[in-house]
Amino acid sequence: MVKLVSEAAKVRSLEILASARALGSVLKGKEELTKAMAKTNHPILLVLAGDADPPSLLREFEDAAVALGIPVVYVASRNDIKEATGVRSLMACVVPFDGQEVLRIDELVAMG
Repeated sequence: MVKLVSEAAKVRSLEILASARALGSVLKGKEELTKAMAKTNHPILLVLAGDADPPSLLREFEDAAVALGIPVVYVASRNDIKEATGVRSLMACVVPFDGQEVLRIDELVAMG
């Protein structure tokens, strides 16, 4: 797993979420996230809100990301994700990308 902690990575991940929103490729909710994370044939970025409740929900998704090698970014709050996606009360978000978006994820991972 790649856990991204730099401020630049957090900002970039929110920009990627906003772009994905325009394409309709932002997923939300435990069931959608679980299904998307099971599809390892597509690069996926997992963005988690640091203020999500219960915290065990974050651990569950982070553990799944560890197993699958999915990049994980923690942002400060659900409000950060809401601003990027327009989805109210969103605690965690998985963004599936097509092949052209692989470079964007690689760039994000390089930011650390």
